Amino acid sequence: MRASILLPSWEVVTEGVKNQIWEAIQLTFDVPNTHELRRRWISYAGNRWTGFKTFLTSSYIFGDRSGENPTEKYQWISAETWQEFVRSRKDPTFLERRKKAQEIQAHNDCPHILSRGGYDLLEKKLMAEKLKEYEEASLANPSLGLKAPSPIPRHVKWKQGRIRRTGKYTSKRSLEIGEKILRRKSKGPLLPSVVMIS
Repeated sequence: MRASILLPSWEVVTEGVKNQIWEAIQLTFDVPNTHELRRRWISYAGNRWTGFKTFLTSSYIFGDRSGENPTEKYQWISAETWQEFVRSRKDPTFLERRKKAQEIQAHNDCPHILSRGGYDLLEKKLMAEKLKEYEEASLANPSLGLKAPSPIPRHVKWKQGRIRRTGKYTSKRSLEIGEKILRRKSKGPLLPSVVMIS
């Protein structure tokens, strides 16, 4: 079961459709039937649905595929549904909202690549890695003893949130700030009052 792309938001998708999506998820994956897992998976499905609508809009209506017909690739979208979707995306109200969002995004010169977990999830991941290193070091040299790792510094989290898997920063501005942090760190420990970067 799929939610129609004509619906304005995930909040208006009926519980019946969400229940069918949950049943399909349970048939596909080995997922316990708990309220919390259902809530998370349905939320994830909503994010994917919203992302798909954004992809259709930015690629097939306003992007480089604007001459193509997505109903050939996505056969569950009927020609009538697609035409109505295009009309809704060319509506002046939608275009105004889209333009406002693009203007806001244009000011983001240091985008991060963190998931919905944000800095909290990144910090947990970095702490787990740090703890593992401490454990390995104490196994190699028991005289060191196992100490609790120090908290992850703010500048480390900032940099890690803007470095792609390839090792490159998300933007030129992020690279400049990352290099500035390295230069400043080479002069000594960074204190919260010193890490003012503009």
